[in-house]
Amino acid sequence: MNSPGDRAVFHFVDQILELDPERHALGIKHVTPGDTFVRPTVGGEPALLSCIIGEALGQLGAWNVMAAKDFSVRPVAGVVGEVVITGEAAVGDSILLDTRIDSVTDDAVFYHAIATVDGTEVLRLENTLGPLLPMEQFNDPDELRERFGRIHCPGAPAEAP
Repeated sequence: MNSPGDRAVFHFVDQILELDPERHALGIKHVTPGDTFVRPTVGGEPALLSCIIGEALGQLGAWNVMAAKDFSVRPVAGVVGEVVITGEAAVGDSILLDTRIDSVTDDAVFYHAIATVDGTEVLRLENTLGPLLPMEQFNDPDELRERFGRIHCPGAPAEAP
């Protein structure tokens, strides 16, 4: 079995703008030409895959819960009751990620989330459940605390790189 350091790591939240522990988080994902998961749309314009937008919403909720629980647990992908894709995020767009936690138990987080570009919804998750597993199965808690410290920058969104 791989050690946590051997696993591929994908981070899709560039900045956490607001954080209310176990309740709400607001973040940003900038779509850049160098993003691995940018593909041409039907019209030929490069856009971020919708599944990655959904993953970014889940990661934002995970950051909220991990920070609230002092990085002792990690939410993992679980069940999404409904995914509604209503638009795309093109290269150059900044996606506003809005994750609202409905409840957190000892075993799972329940949430819903919306991603918007310039005020227009592009993706929504409803009735989402993420099981909570021990952090040491996945990551070094100190490494995640350090990364959280870099991306948790309340206030106005930073410019895209």
